[in-house]
Amino acid sequence: MTLTQLISLCRLKVPAAPADVISDDDVTLILNNAALEIARKTKCLPTYATFDTVADQIEYDLLSLISDYLCPLDEDLQRVYYYDGSDYKSLDIVTLGYLDKNHLNWQADDSADPERCVILGDTLYLHPPASSAITDGILFYYCKKPQSMDDTHPYPFGGASEIPRLTPYHPILVTYYEIEANEILDKPNKTEKAKNKYVAQLKTMMAELHKDWSAMLLKSEKTRMRLPDYGQKYGQSMF
Repeated sequence: MTLTQLISLCRLKVPAAPADVISDDDVTLILNNAALEIARKTKCLPTYATFDTVADQIEYDLLSLISDYLCPLDEDLQRVYYYDGSDYKSLDIVTLGYLDKNHLNWQADDSADPERCVILGDTLYLHPPASSAITDGILFYYCKKPQSMDDTHPYPFGGASEIPRLTPYHPILVTYYEIEANEILDKPNKTEKAKNKYVAQLKTMMAELHKDWSAMLLKSEKTRMRLPDYGQKYGQSMF
């Protein structure tokens, strides 16, 4: 569905909120908020990017390094690689507690080729820190932000073009709108009903996509390209 179609469906679902109550601009704002929340919860836009290592640097701010970064993938799908000069090597993803317990004074360890990392919020920690600056030294899998919908980017999640695998889930955005609209109208029963429907739809979406991605990730790792083939620095699609 396009933005125009979504707005029309929103009007049908909540006829008590015509344009003089909730304008088309406000409906668009709610739908874009919905797409952002759904992407964060379902990790429905998996991709990867590369960025440079800095000699002796432990912490990397992902928001400043990856322009469309939203959040990490689910734990079993998350991948981080370090380029050692000949190939990308997978890093163990651990916790700060693990480092504190198994590598005392890890923040003071000498630099070398990183072997493990921690993802905490929007920060990536490397251990040990890289001993040299390497262009595209880190390859990081993540969920990207959806393109905000507008007149020139009418499709949910995809912006200028539709993402067919996500088309069946477009109605979830309308359910999110039902929650917001009924709260505005002070309709608690209808709000609660829409919330329950939204949670159920999210669970179904997460389960279905996670199953597909697990299989596709396994396939992508078996056929993973070498450094010269990665192309542009940002925005590569995993699948």
